[in-house]
Amino acid sequence: MIPDQQTNAPDTDYFPLGDGRIVAVLQWSRNPLLAPLGLLLWDPERMTRKEGTWLFHPELGLQRTMLTVVVDGVRHRPTHSTLDVGWNLTERPEVVARWRAGAVVVTERFYVQRSTSNLIREVSISEPECAAAVARIEAVQIEAALYANPLLFDQFHAAPGGLLQAEGYASISLFSAPSGNAFERFLTVPCQANAGGVCATFIYSIEAVGMAQQEEFWIQREEPDPPATFNESLGETLAGQLQCQYAIACNGLRAAVSRSGKFDASIWQYGYQWGMDAAMVATAAAISGQFVLARQVIQNILSQLANDEGMIAESSRFRGGELSELNGNGAVLDAIWHYWRWTGDVKLPQLWWGRIRAVANYLLRPEYQHESGLLQARRDLWERLPWMGVQPGFDLSHQVFCSVGLIHIAELAQHLGQQEDAERWRAAGQRIQEAMLNHPKYRLLHEGKFIHRRLADGTPAEIMVPDAGPHDPNYAPYLPASPETTARPCTPDAVEALPIIYGIVPANSDIATRTLDNLELLWNQNGEGGYGRSTIASDPDSHGPWAFATAFIASAEIEARVTERAERSLRWLLGKAGVGGTWFEYYGPRSTPPFPPVGIIVWGWAQFVVLVVRHLLCVKIEGEMLIIASKISDFQHTIRVGSGTIKIIISGTTTAELDGEKITMEQGVIKIPLPLNINHTLIIT
Repeated sequence: MIPDQQTNAPDTDYFPLGDGRIVAVLQWSRNPLLAPLGLLLWDPERMTRKEGTWLFHPELGLQRTMLTVVVDGVRHRPTHSTLDVGWNLTERPEVVARWRAGAVVVTERFYVQRSTSNLIREVSISEPECAAAVARIEAVQIEAALYANPLLFDQFHAAPGGLLQAEGYASISLFSAPSGNAFERFLTVPCQANAGGVCATFIYSIEAVGMAQQEEFWIQREEPDPPATFNESLGETLAGQLQCQYAIACNGLRAAVSRSGKFDASIWQYGYQWGMDAAMVATAAAISGQFVLARQVIQNILSQLANDEGMIAESSRFRGGELSELNGNGAVLDAIWHYWRWTGDVKLPQLWWGRIRAVANYLLRPEYQHESGLLQARRDLWERLPWMGVQPGFDLSHQVFCSVGLIHIAELAQHLGQQEDAERWRAAGQRIQEAMLNHPKYRLLHEGKFIHRRLADGTPAEIMVPDAGPHDPNYAPYLPASPETTARPCTPDAVEALPIIYGIVPANSDIATRTLDNLELLWNQNGEGGYGRSTIASDPDSHGPWAFATAFIASAEIEARVTERAERSLRWLLGKAGVGGTWFEYYGPRSTPPFPPVGIIVWGWAQFVVLVVRHLLCVKIEGEMLIIASKISDFQHTIRVGSGTIKIIISGTTTAELDGEKITMEQGVIKIPLPLNINHTLIIT
């Protein structure tokens, strides 16, 4: 394996950029085996492994994506010891790399140009520390290369006027301003040593197979969402770090998702889509004011990740019957509600109402109904199957996501005049929640705390015993050749935090306290810190902490005001995100192959956005009111609802002013009537 091919190499950070038409990821590595600075480029409409990105070379890795600066004939490239990379989010998402080339300092700025979807690479050469050295420098040249991946490109051109091109399954162009000299696969631009400012700009333009058709027939032409920016003057406090990571997460979502709403659930890992992951991304996009992105993801869910029967796709396929991942249906319904409530757009749900109805009614099928009122199946949120030990029963994640989704989509149905749908779905959602909390035999509470699953006979699911004989013969190819029969403990599970973060039980209740205390067993199971999604024994292929599972429990800790644990969880998330602000799917050893490489999990960004907006800022919509009950201070954030915004400036928790006028604040809660229509400023002191 080429070292640069490794996705989760130690001491390596990733910085994603993109606008839905192009994805660029800067790799900064202090690992001596990897290139110090690498540029990965691809089309977000086509999922890929790391080695399948367009500038990855099978022999050179990412080495040729670094610039060479020639100072008086001496060639310099970034080194592990002199390179520093970071975000600049004050005006736009921009990655800044600085390194030394002999006597001069090179600054590279990477960003995606909104008007063209080109990747821009601006290069500045700063004067040496000793002014006398300037006179001794006679010539500086900046050299870029276009070593496109030969597995994808087989035609290479150096055209007059300083243009490099590679063509094959797609095309890439590299040119500069001012124009440089193009020779074979190199583009060289002369530069003045003491010119100051940007002395060369390299432009990467891509054209993928089918991109023009996508633009013409699918993608709505509209103004993009405003980028999430960060005020660096807030400093390095925990609140400041959280706000910076929030901006990075918002930009990560936009970078990862194509303009048709498609994305690889874990970048460079699966090459598959999940309706569940997409629902969380759509929800996060809606509540963070990225309305165009939210609409694109919802359209992709309803057109590609849901079918006429109402199934929701997982790993880019539809599985029905007892293997249905029902939580996906509930999450999709909830995402559609969030999109409607935050954008005010009813046209999209009206257009897709038949498909939305099918997704909701799928949960009401007789095969999933139980006399208790709960939904029954043989899947869980972590997609474990019968041959992994999931027995028939009632999964907590199914009940939470589906009950919340049904109640929310009933509100939208009521608004659209679909009275019969509204009554049926609301009743079903309430019935599930009532059974989940109060059924004498099947409630998902045991010994005063939530459990993740109860079996069909009513006993808590505390072990997993693999079953190699599922009823559907179509799944025979998936069965292991030598079925394992070892019973594995499977409790607790991170989904036990869901009823707390969705408000199904009060966060200050004894039930919530006992549940969170029990979930402490999932912390730091392999020495990496963080919360696992389940016990390591029941999670043999990914036995370590997960980013969004940790965000689940951190959100519940925030709601329950378990301050020390919440801060520990938040600092773990920030630490693992690193300076690039990206999370891997999980943290721990993995054999690759037979398992795919561990990728950058897109749901991680979405869940962090939800954590900040819904739980730290405690912003939500109830009826025709916007509710704000912040649990954090020294924070600035702009809420976008419909056609209006509220800029929130928080320096305390007791008094508030809206547009300079005092506003009622009862027990830390502010209520503002909707719609907003105009832009407001809310100051909490």
